[in-house]
Amino acid sequence: MELTTEVVSGFVNACLIKNFDSATEIPAFHKELWKYCCHKEKFVAVAAPRGHGKSTAVTYAYLLAEVLFRKSRYVLIVSDSFSQAGLFLGDVIKELRDNEDIHGLVRLSL
Repeated sequence: MELTTEVVSGFVNACLIKNFDSATEIPAFHKELWKYCCHKEKFVAVAAPRGHGKSTAVTYAYLLAEVLFRKSRYVLIVSDSFSQAGLFLGDVIKELRDNEDIHGLVRLSL
């Protein structure tokens, strides 16, 4: 399966959005970020002010989709500090360990 904006959006709606603070629907900006992440170009850069959810959309949601849909065997989390990257990693690990919707998704794919 090809990873597209629609696939990532579906994954987020099915497995992640209920755990986001005050989430009602996926922001258009996050869908735009996923469009760039899913693009055929190998290198893509995105910039936006703090508070726009770049980390949530890319380092968290897209990374989980990338791994769970087996597009990448390995991922690299790059942040402004080791501790910040560690916090992102901790969030991803917690989601993989505790999210029953993800567990159901993985069982379906086996």
